Amino acid sequence: MEASGIPTKFLAVWASGTTSTYVRSVPVTTTDPNAASLALGWPPATFTPLASGGSPPDGRDANGINQAMTAWQQWQQAGGPITYDSTFQTAIGGYPKGAIVASATTFGVWWLSTADNNTTNPDTGGAGWVTAFSGRQLGTPISFASSGTYQVGVTSGSSAAARLIRVHAVGGGGAGGGSSANPSTNCTACSGGGAGSYAEAWFLVSALGGSVAVGIGAGAAGGPGPGSSGGTTTFGSFMSLPGGVGGGAQSYTTSVTNYAAQGAGGGAPTISGALYSLQRHGQPGPCGIVFTGQCMPGQGGMSPLGSGGPNIAVGAGIPGSGYGAGGGGAGVPASAGPYNGGNGSGGYVEITEYS
Repeated sequence: MEASGIPTKFLAVWASGTTSTYVRSVPVTTTDPNAASLALGWPPATFTPLASGGSPPDGRDANGINQAMTAWQQWQQAGGPITYDSTFQTAIGGYPKGAIVASATTFGVWWLSTADNNTTNPDTGGAGWVTAFSGRQLGTPISFASSGTYQVGVTSGSSAAARLIRVHAVGGGGAGGGSSANPSTNCTACSGGGAGSYAEAWFLVSALGGSVAVGIGAGAAGGPGPGSSGGTTTFGSFMSLPGGVGGGAQSYTTSVTNYAAQGAGGGAPTISGALYSLQRHGQPGPCGIVFTGQCMPGQGGMSPLGSGGPNIAVGAGIPGSGYGAGGGGAGVPASAGPYNGGNGSGGYVEITEYS
């Protein structure tokens, strides 16, 4: 079979130009022994010779069944959607696995049945259905670098017809470790702060329940001691992303080798109600190291959306940049200080809407 062999489409529905005198709808069943029905087709009387009491097929039935069939064929030839139908679903004993139907309540949403004999309603969250297609992007992504409220279509200025959203987010970065002033013979190398945890998730708009509160985890402020942890970023009750842990503040030392505790990365994100999600712990901030009288502070942990504060030999820790990155640790030589650890950078949420 070749694409060029496509048959002629039905430009008109069978018997669409006649009157009701010459066509009638064929019912599922009937008690009329001479009328056709969907369940029995042509009745036995039409197969019985007239001389034996039979009756001829009724042309109205022929027109009726051909009219119904060609109407549906014309609809499909025109690309018309097949909408979810609870009455039809019950009549056939449930949709089969692999069936694709349009939502009966939300324009542009399509459902794919993942089970045979599926009698649940996809528009009300029934089991055995998943979204069949994702549509085009609506508007530009919506960015939250500070806490706020997201509302479908309104916040983005795009369209209330959005049916899917993609959210990617990161928790706040931890601060790098800092140190007090050193004696004349010692030096200090502090560790970098950990990066906040990261996640990406897809949600059905229908599952969000209207507006969603967005909470942005603050980047931790560095000080002269152990770094503090970054704040937790949240997307309603659907996503929670812990911030990175602050870097350690090493005591001044004359040892050949000594380490400050690293700043742990943000812990595992928690996601609920998503169609799909990807989750990552935050990257730890490397240890600060002192060896043979030299200090090497740790740099801040990196995030997918930001760079950790770089390590420097001497001075206050450098802040993380972008979003969710850890601050660098302080480096304090002999007879110097105090120096603060670098600040972690704040969390972030970005939302993209799709039709």
